[in-house]
Parts: sequence; C-alpha cells; structure tokens
Amino acid sequence: MEKQERLRIFIIVSSVLFAILLMANLVKAKGTVDIKETKRKVNEKNNSIVSSFDYNAKTVVEPLKNEIIIYDGKNLVKKNDKFKNIFETRLAINDFVMKVEQEDIYILDKIDKILYKINKDGEIVSQAKFMESGQNIYPLKNGDVLLSYNTNVAADGIIVYDSDMKQKTNINYPNSLISTVNFEESTNTIYVSVQVNNLADITNTIYAYNSNYEVQSINSYKNLLTIEMINTNNSKLILDPTRLYILDGKYKNVATIDAQNSFAGMVLVNEKIYLLDGNKNVRIYDKTGKLLEEKAFKDTINKMILDMPQIIYIGTTSVHTQNRTMEFAKDIEKSVLLSNNKLVLFFKGNVEIIPIQ
Repeated sequence: MEKQERLRIFIIVSSVLFAILLMANLVKAKGTVDIKETKRKVNEKNNSIVSSFDYNAKTVVEPLKNEIIIYDGKNLVKKNDKFKNIFETRLAINDFVMKVEQEDIYILDKIDKILYKINKDGEIVSQAKFMESGQNIYPLKNGDVLLSYNTNVAADGIIVYDSDMKQKTNINYPNSLISTVNFEESTNTIYVSVQVNNLADITNTIYAYNSNYEVQSINSYKNLLTIEMINTNNSKLILDPTRLYILDGKYKNVATIDAQNSFAGMVLVNEKIYLLDGNKNVRIYDKTGKLLEEKAFKDTINKMILDMPQIIYIGTTSVHTQNRTMEFAKDIEKSVLLSNNKLVLFFKGNVEIIPIQ
C-alpha cells in the first residue's frame, strides 16, 4: 500500500509539473516572433525602420524598383522596403560585378568567365560564357548588355549580348582602355569612352554607335580622362577629375569648367549640372557654364543621388535632402534609393530605411 501511495503521489506531482511546463511553453510560444522580426524596430525620429544586418566587404547593394538586391559572392538576396526577404538564391562567385537594369539582375563571374542574367524572382534565366578577361558590365535600357574585357596585348574591347544573352558583336579597341559606357535612350545611341595611350599624351576617344552597333561618330580629346559622361539630345557632358567639358549635340565646345579641388561626381537635373568638387563642396551650373549656386557641407559628401526634382547628398555620417539634414552615430557604408522614395542606408551591423519627403 505504501508503495502504491508513493506511486500515486509521484504521478500526481509529475502531471502537475507537466501541466505547468506545458502552460509556460504555450505562453512563450504565443509571445515569440520570428528572430528577424525581433531585430527590427522603428526609429520615430526619422520615421524609419531599423533592422540588424551583417554583411562583408564584398557585398554589393542595388535598388530594383521598390525592392533591394543584395549580393555578397555567396547569396543573392531580394528584400522588400521593410527589409523582409522575398527570395534568397545561392550563387558562389569569388570575383564578381553585379548590375541591375529594370527588372533584371546581371552578375559577372570574372574568374569562371560567365555572365548570368537573373530575373526578378531570383531564377537564372540565361547565361553566356566567354573566353576574354571580363572586367565590367553595362546593362542598357534597350535590353542589351555590354561586357567590357581586356587582353594581354593592350587592347580592350566589348562584347554585346542581346536580351537572350546571344552575342551580337565583339568590338576591339587597339592600344586602348575602356573608361565608361553610356546609353542615350531618346536616340537609342550607345557611347563608349576609351583612353588611347600614346607615348606623348593620353587621348580620350568617344565612339557613338546606333542600335546595330554601327559607328555614327568618333571624337577625340587630348589629355582627358573620362570618369563620368552624360549624353542628351542637345548636349554632351564629359567629366574629368580636373574639369568638366560641356559640348553641344555636335560635340562643339560650349564651356569648360575647372575644378577647384578635384571633381568626384556629376548629376544632371532640370537642366542644372551638380558637380561634387572635392569632398565637401557642390557647385551648380547651367548648361552654358554659368555658376548658379554653391553648397558647402561640414561632413564629407561621398555620393549624390537624383530624386526628382531634388538631389540627396550622402555624407559619411549625414544625409542632406531639400527639407532636412539627418545625422547618424555610425558611418554610412552603402546607400540606395528605391523608386517609392525610401532611402536605404547600410551601417556596420544594421540597415535603416527612411522615407524621403
């Protein structure tokens, strides 16, 4: 009897303990949310979303409409404007270049010599293998993508692929280095800027091609190093670290603007040219070369983003818009603007998504 009584008490106590543990687990489960959700909070000061996020030095970030494309050489991730995952695709590449155009993602594998085209759902829809040493890619709004390559005989070139990643042409530039490629959508003109290295000087040559990649014009300029180029119907803007060349539609010189320090960026909006001169000054000109305005910042400005009709200035620890200045405790390491006017700032260890007015 004594043994039976002890067994009965043990069963009762065990049942009570099990019930208590079960209730505790139910309460815990009800209050638990996804780990990623617990790391997301709202910054009321900026009316923004802040999420924990770790990334490596190779990580590249690009906007795709209202979404964010992130690639680190291992995983291609697409997130929405609340920084929640839409897809994650495994793709291991040691040395790569990633670009986004419209709804397509292009990734260049420089070692295995493969160019991937990936759709908005993260699926590899086509790819192209090549023999040359690929260096950069330039997706165009007409659906073509240009792969720039170099050779061991001092001759850069471009391979042109169509929207199905079929090769259209291969253009070689003897004794030249490709500096940039630009596309003028209104006339469907492709511009390729190359540096021709002679013993005496450096000549910058700009080739203009039609949609069949037939040369329409060739214009050369001595001692010019193109870092950026903007082409419109009636004007050509060629930015060198030391000066800006403003040309008309027929490449005739309209004005030349010298840098006070060193030009680091250019944006064209509403017929106004914004020039980042040095790291804390922006000068604004019209297309005749007339100075309209100068802006001086306390913080180092690393990037200018066009957000029609304003410019967003991204500093090391600050963001300047038309209506306000935002200061941050940590350095801004990467930044992209989504098409719904949400600015995505990457800091060490976290991301902040801020709506821009």
